[in-house]
Amino acid sequence: MQQRYCLGLLKEDKGNMEIKIPKKLISGLLVLVVGIGIVVYFGQSAPTHTGQQAYDSTETVVVTAKGGYFPREVVLPANRNDVVLRMVTKNTYDCSASLLIVKLRIEKFLPPTGSTDILLPAQQPGTEIIAGCAMGMYSFKLKFL
Repeated sequence: MQQRYCLGLLKEDKGNMEIKIPKKLISGLLVLVVGIGIVVYFGQSAPTHTGQQAYDSTETVVVTAKGGYFPREVVLPANRNDVVLRMVTKNTYDCSASLLIVKLRIEKFLPPTGSTDILLPAQQPGTEIIAGCAMGMYSFKLKFL
């Protein structure tokens, strides 16, 4: 019984060819395909504003999304309907590009690079809202005073 291997994938045994694909190769390819799919999906997402958006007498707060959210706590004025949360990204291809603010029913897929303005509804003083990525890995707090 003679066995020959070619690149560790093909196995010839008694004239029959058999393909042996290592499990590590399959799982590596799966991770690569899923990663590319996430980049493509988030790269073609929600409408965004790449420049300054004009609002009448608004309060704009900037949060950077890349490997998490910075700053981790944002203080906003309470009882105002003109508060804008500006999410800024620069080469962001991680989970922080998928923003969820569950309490406000806001879900945004941020572009890899650019800014997205989100008009927040008025909140009572003392309200604290947790915002974060879809996977729950990264989060930040919105505090209304």
